[in-house]
Amino acid sequence: MLSMLVPSGKPVLFTGGPGVSKTACILMYLQGLSAETFNVKMTPFSFVTTPMIYQRTLESTVEKRQGRTYGPPGGKKCVFFIDDISMPVINNWGDQITNEIVRQSIGEAGLYNLDKPGEWKQFVDICYTAAMTHPGGGRNDIPNRLKRQYCLYNVTMPSLTAVDNIFGSIIRGRLSDKVVPKVVAEVATKLTEATIQLWTKTSAKMLPTPAKFHYLFNMRELSRVFGGLFEAPRETIKDEVYLVKLWRHECERVFTDKLTNAPDKEWESNCILNVIGDIFGQDMVNKVSGMCYFVNFLGEPVVDADGIVEDERPKLYEEATDIELVRMKALEFQTKHNEENKVGKLELVLFEYALEHLMRINRVINMDRGSMMLVGVGGSGKQSLTRLA
Repeated sequence: MLSMLVPSGKPVLFTGGPGVSKTACILMYLQGLSAETFNVKMTPFSFVTTPMIYQRTLESTVEKRQGRTYGPPGGKKCVFFIDDISMPVINNWGDQITNEIVRQSIGEAGLYNLDKPGEWKQFVDICYTAAMTHPGGGRNDIPNRLKRQYCLYNVTMPSLTAVDNIFGSIIRGRLSDKVVPKVVAEVATKLTEATIQLWTKTSAKMLPTPAKFHYLFNMRELSRVFGGLFEAPRETIKDEVYLVKLWRHECERVFTDKLTNAPDKEWESNCILNVIGDIFGQDMVNKVSGMCYFVNFLGEPVVDADGIVEDERPKLYEEATDIELVRMKALEFQTKHNEENKVGKLELVLFEYALEHLMRINRVINMDRGSMMLVGVGGSGKQSLTRLA
């Protein structure tokens, strides 16, 4: 659809629930456009985006062509992508003034000059694309007069069969019986079914409320689980128990750590074990129960035959079987940090709860595009543990 509408200059708006790849689909298409023909500009809207911010951003993509006509430089066309277009604030009178100027720029192909009041600036060769979530549940809608300017498409969640095809194909290719033991490859083929089953149960049970508005489970959670699985090198997956332990650990980090209170966390942990029992059998539950953490900072420095350190901190994502070893390594890094930094020294008592948080933070930091928000009372160690991680 984008390949038909964008080159002909038709504005396109994708709407859908969170995590259904609205932004990813548009960006993937825009990255495939010819740089000789198209310029691409993306701007995310937020609650505080004002009409002036939007107009200055739009004006930064064009240059004067003739008279009061402006267009992208070099005679190219420009695709202007607005992410989260429904985010700007709605004022006391029910107006979303930022989106009114968006409507003017699309519908009338121009804007009034901010520096010379009354002068009209005509914009040419600009195609507008946008993405937004479904309105409702505290999320804004956009004005109908703006909505009618776009070709509107609803992006839905892929079917369970499609999800299985996507992630199942990836993991079967990575853990095929040609590179890992056959029993490991057989277990790997069931991981997609287990992840989908857990995702379905969690989505049905853990519904968002005003106090738990972040209880949203979508394609992002699935991709994070499999992304964590792929952090472990194939050589370290020695048997099926190790692989299921790794899967359980990633599910706990992605699903359980998102929950806010002890009853919810306990339900999720039990749900993970129940899914393991359903898919892999009760015997497997007994083998993978207990403490389960994977870290990548336990490796010793790599030294060559001449005694030269080749890799001071080798990154090997592996199971932490001994909590005391993790504590010893963390204290070693803390001592090294204090020796290298005269300001902001760390004097942490690493009890078990702090070590668990340290391992969680370290895992996210080391993942591709990993980001997290730490929520807690003041003085609970959020900043210090993050610096150590």
